[in-house]
Amino acid sequence: MKRADIEQLVDNTIDEFKGVTLDPYGRQKGIDAVPPYLFDHRHEYVRTIMDVVNFTGRKRVNRVLEIGAFFGVVSICLSKLGYKVCAVDLPEYMSMSEHQKRYARYIISKLQGFD
Repeated sequence: MKRADIEQLVDNTIDEFKGVTLDPYGRQKGIDAVPPYLFDHRHEYVRTIMDVVNFTGRKRVNRVLEIGAFFGVVSICLSKLGYKVCAVDLPEYMSMSEHQKRYARYIISKLQGFD
């Protein structure tokens, strides 16, 4: 898979976060744009997905455990690519109802005991 394809996948996934509050404590309200945090870390998402795709292509692996999934951009992208993904992070993030719905939509499982 080409880097440009992965960049487009990441950009499309980040766009899905428009209007999403990334504050696990619910203090941040009324944002109508994509949270800047996601754009700030775009290069890391692209690099991580490239690493997974390159590694798994040689090893014929289709399952991924993402530790430190945070808001799930990498997990969602990998799920869109056909990987079976299990994500885990701090309970403050994993228990956010919006993230739970997003993980369910992309068939991303959560590691038991972390919600």
